[in-house]
Amino acid sequence: MNYYYAKGRVNTDKQSEAALTVNNCGYYRDLGDPIEINRPNGRGDYQLLLCINGNITVSDELLERGDLYLFLPHQKQVYTYHATPDSFYCWVHFTGYEVSALLEKSALSQGKHSAKSRLSDLESLFRLMALELGRQTLVTDTLAAGLLCSVLMMVADSKVPLSPFPAAIKRLDELGDRVTVEELANMYKMSKGHFIRLFRDHLGISPYQYRIQKQLELAKMLLSYSRLSISDITHHVGLDDPLYFSRLFKKHVGISPSQYRKRP
Repeated sequence: MNYYYAKGRVNTDKQSEAALTVNNCGYYRDLGDPIEINRPNGRGDYQLLLCINGNITVSDELLERGDLYLFLPHQKQVYTYHATPDSFYCWVHFTGYEVSALLEKSALSQGKHSAKSRLSDLESLFRLMALELGRQTLVTDTLAAGLLCSVLMMVADSKVPLSPFPAAIKRLDELGDRVTVEELANMYKMSKGHFIRLFRDHLGISPYQYRIQKQLELAKMLLSYSRLSISDITHHVGLDDPLYFSRLFKKHVGISPSQYRKRP
């Protein structure tokens, strides 16, 4: 059996005052015998299991390749890692005051989830998270938390139905370029109105709303992690007028870009 505990086998069940903290993570590979876990009172933190290859039984539920299981704090944990050929199982314990919001944003609730379409990416993220957490450098906690966020978002992304408009989505994501709905409709040989209706039917929002959503996501990141001026950020998100950008930002976010940047 090949196994790895990023922080060893010490008790890592603790709460954190940070937004998100990875308490421990690791994996089991090539099990010769099953591993049975029985925690009647669970743990004080969250736990996410990932089945890369093999089978995990959680109570009466079976997890197969590409399946995950989320345990909430203090939830009873009774599960078995089975000794199947080439078995490979990953796990992570985490806590923090932003976890509930992250899980809600990721549409992740307690129980079983499937992310078969992103399994290769999830495996890479879990491996890297375990490696970084085991290194114990000055940036370890930040890197591990970032990788865990990527895991949660990737699980959420695996649940999103594929869009019938991939080329239009790609153009809308190119925030540095100007794009019109007429251009997008012409790509699919549709009228403007018909394209907007079908786009909204499949994605739940209009092309205009989708574009704004992406612009605001980039703006928030630049406001939080760069020293770019509001004017520069305006151009980075594909707009021309800083005043219009500020009004748009405040309308959708609730505060001005300057106020958002000053948040603790």
